[in-house]
Amino acid sequence: MAFENVWATPDDVKKYNLSRFWTKYHLFQWQDENVRGRGVGFTIDRKTGIYLVPFSGFRESIYRTEFVLHWRDEDVFIRVDRDRGKSSQRFEEKPFRIVWNLLHVGPPSHMNEQNQELLDVFKDALRAYRDCGVHSEYPDAIVDFNF
Repeated sequence: MAFENVWATPDDVKKYNLSRFWTKYHLFQWQDENVRGRGVGFTIDRKTGIYLVPFSGFRESIYRTEFVLHWRDEDVFIRVDRDRGKSSQRFEEKPFRIVWNLLHVGPPSHMNEQNQELLDVFKDALRAYRDCGVHSEYPDAIVDFNF
């Protein structure tokens, strides 16, 4: 799959109905001039229409992130955190390494930790997302998983 981190255009917001995330997860409302005039970032495979939207992070822990993966016409909630023992701890580390732990998958309930195809797609999206999607400062980061 060919995931990429992009700034959502107004056309993307309409096509993928991205504004539903701003409302449901209390993210800032879509405006033409938000996030320094560039829009909202998300990770997408345009060929398949699969995309990943981060909707929280840095609330409970700087290591935990919650996502919605839009896959097979469903929004799947997934919570991960960084393995502090295996992930880089300093910005200047070369190569920068990010190791993700899986904390929770679902709802929907039929999308869970046992669905290997779902997890493989999510891993592909996280490899592109790296540490912070469009804000990532580590284009060459090594991304690995404990799941």
